Amino acid sequence: MFEFILYAETLTGKLIETEELVRGSVSVGTYWYYIRNMGLLWAFLVPFGRISQEAFNISRNFWLTDWTEAGLDKNRTVSM
Repeated sequence: MFEFILYAETLTGKLIETEELVRGSVSVGTYWYYIRNMGLLWAFLVPFGRISQEAFNISRNFWLTDWTEAGLDKNRTVSM
């Protein structure tokens, strides 16, 4: 690998090229381009799945908190 780096350096004269930094916001057209190319079904399923996953994680955390605190109180029961 070290030889490859030296070889690449001799071809171009440098290993790192400067990149251009662009500031601003992403236009709505760019978002629409990605949504159109991925398909409307996936454009809605992926965020819906992610939101559902987070809702499940939050509800699981509440249930685990209730379950662990129920072990401290001998008279308390936890329902599923």
